[in-house]
Amino acid sequence: MADKTYVEVANMKVTDAFDKKYKTTLPKLMTAMIEKAINASANYSTKPPADKNATGFYIDGNVNSITKTDKGSSAVLDAKVTMQIAEWPKKSMFGFLKGGGQVTSGNAKNLDADVADTVLSVLEDLLKKKAIPAMDARAKKP
Repeated sequence: MADKTYVEVANMKVTDAFDKKYKTTLPKLMTAMIEKAINASANYSTKPPADKNATGFYIDGNVNSITKTDKGSSAVLDAKVTMQIAEWPKKSMFGFLKGGGQVTSGNAKNLDADVADTVLSVLEDLLKKKAIPAMDARAKKP
């Protein structure tokens, strides 16, 4: 079996959130989820390669916004996420992905888990449906 291709995961960011605490709590969760998904994939790993001439990919992501709209005792959460993919180590960018999702929370007073679930679901969808296929296609090019 061939070695897995290296993927460096950048520190994820949150640009705009209805509560400032998510700018510090979400990036750690986002990075951990991306790393776990990459390591679980058939072709990729976050373990740096031993070969100094190896090539791979670089993934960076950002929550452009996470907003909340109150609807009685519940709240509607809306997340907009972008992800960039580049060749590693050159950082020659080739993938510019966008995604979004909306969730209705059952409890407008306790949103932390729902906010995390909303953002992580959008990221996971982008990674599995767009980022990994884009890396697969790029890896096959000479």
